[in-house]
Amino acid sequence: GSLVTDYRKEALDQSRVAMERIRREIRNLNDNASVTTGNATQFCFTDTEGALIDYNYSNPNIVRDTGNCAAGGGGTLSTNITAFSFIYLRADGTTTDPAFSSANTKLIRITLTSTMSTESITLQTEVWPRNL
Repeated sequence: GSLVTDYRKEALDQSRVAMERIRREIRNLNDNASVTTGNATQFCFTDTEGALIDYNYSNPNIVRDTGNCAAGGGGTLSTNITAFSFIYLRADGTTTDPAFSSANTKLIRITLTSTMSTESITLQTEVWPRNL
């Protein structure tokens, strides 16, 4: 009924906001040497304005921090996230690496699943950072 629709809409709205912010900021990655940490659950980098930005997943939250790559700091960007990952792809768009590679990574795929009550929604986006 309408309660299920409300849960699904709330999960979708929260996920979209988080995903859009992550995508927008990663697009502004300064260059391939600006990534401090790039693994499945954390991406810390310097943007084109010199700001150090960290995104990390600590179930059930996506956390955003500035000026610090130590997981655990910062503020919650999104909650009720039951799955989250960064996947690092090469220029061919299919070959993946387990972590960011300054020599090979050209595209970053972000996938998240948000769950409210029993309703889940999964979003995925791909980011081509401008300076890779």
